[in-house]
Amino acid sequence: MGSSLAPLLAEIFLQEFETKSAALFAELGIIYWKRYVDDTFVLVNSTHSTKAICAELSKCHPSLQFTSEEEHPVTHTLPFIGVLIKRQPGTGFNTSIYRKPTFSGLMTKWSSFVPKTYKHNAVFTLIYRAIQLCSSKKSLYKELNFIRQLATNNGYPIVFVNSVIRRQLHIKNSSPVPIQPELNNDIVVLRVPYFGPESQVYGKRVTDVVAKQYPLKKVRVIYDITNRIGQGFKLKDSITDEFKAGVVYEATCSQCNKAYVGQTFRHLKTRVHEHMLDQKKFIPQTVTKTEPKKEKKHLPQKPKFPHDGPITRSKTGKLPPAILRLNQVDIDLLLDQTTLKKEKNEDIQLPKSAISKHYIATSHIITKQDFKILITEPRKYRLRIKESLMIIAKKPKLNGNDRSMPLYIYPDGIEITKEKEKKTIESIGSTTNLQQANQIKQLLMKINNKFFYSIFHSNITSVLHRINNQTVSIISLHSRQFILFNHHHFH
Repeated sequence: MGSSLAPLLAEIFLQEFETKSAALFAELGIIYWKRYVDDTFVLVNSTHSTKAICAELSKCHPSLQFTSEEEHPVTHTLPFIGVLIKRQPGTGFNTSIYRKPTFSGLMTKWSSFVPKTYKHNAVFTLIYRAIQLCSSKKSLYKELNFIRQLATNNGYPIVFVNSVIRRQLHIKNSSPVPIQPELNNDIVVLRVPYFGPESQVYGKRVTDVVAKQYPLKKVRVIYDITNRIGQGFKLKDSITDEFKAGVVYEATCSQCNKAYVGQTFRHLKTRVHEHMLDQKKFIPQTVTKTEPKKEKKHLPQKPKFPHDGPITRSKTGKLPPAILRLNQVDIDLLLDQTTLKKEKNEDIQLPKSAISKHYIATSHIITKQDFKILITEPRKYRLRIKESLMIIAKKPKLNGNDRSMPLYIYPDGIEITKEKEKKTIESIGSTTNLQQANQIKQLLMKINNKFFYSIFHSNITSVLHRINNQTVSIISLHSRQFILFNHHHFH
């Protein structure tokens, strides 16, 4: 819908419309009206036409337009938001699950590398939906058989599916147990990358330790899938460089290797065209030889017939010249109203682009192929800062002292060589991360006396959460594998 406020505004508008049109509904023969977002289930008196009702409701506001779908004349069924409603004369309505004809029959595969809870929930949601929407045992039995077939087609063991079905039917048929009020437990979310059963063992041991040490705290473990199938496919066509927007670009002369660094928030093609158009003004145009015009063949003229009537001066073209006499006042007024136009050659053209100035000084032509993208940035302010940093780093000779943004914090730019960066990472890894590893060790030593899971060194950071003024390390895993260490490695 575009804006995030659009659904809320649409709901407010429709609620106001329903409140004001309550009297009109009764006049149009509407017996029952229930709406979900923009879909409405309506019961109408058989003496009224649905097309006429839609036409009258559409007149209430110029932004509203109603369309209708009636029940099937033979089966008396009507699909409505995933529910197939069947009208039974004399008894009421019967509901069951409805799937579109385009339903593909795909769900999370049993062979997918995801936690088992994901697979359990994929089957659980289908069963729960069937229990809630099917109004008869016959339709429920039919839907459960469909779920069994759907799950087995996607590799699920039939024993696993039947166990989930039995559990849900038992909950449905058993009497509800009174819910005891729980204590106000604070929930801490622990996100753990999923690398197989090791991740589940790790999450289970952390929750057990927290439950023993801090009974009023509850850790909710969420297993995050780091590598997804969609990451290996490009769903969108790649954009060529000339149509990329928000870029810092560099133009290098192929003859003298002098460069110019600039930025544009529009398409790069548009900015390059402006540079080329300004440079073209100062390039002398080559004169092309014009072919001589071919002489037209004179066709023989038709003989003129003699004119019998009188020959006047209008026919011979020998009219006397018109004489216009002006006073001195009229001449002065005419001269005041006339303005002299400057010839085009008198306009002095000044170069607007640094590339044009480079051509005037050296006669070197920069073409479209000499442009390349250095950095992309979708935000304007950061784009200008990055352009200023690139000008300081590359020191292009064609820019001079031109910058889009003055740099107050780093006026000389940021220059970090690879060796300096490597030493910085090593120093961080030798001090801070060892302290973090010791904190993690003290917590996880309670899990197992012999082995524990840990991730550390320079590529890892830990997020520390305070629980009752006690520090509990919740590890944020940035690497792509688990490493199993024996505790004596830290001694």
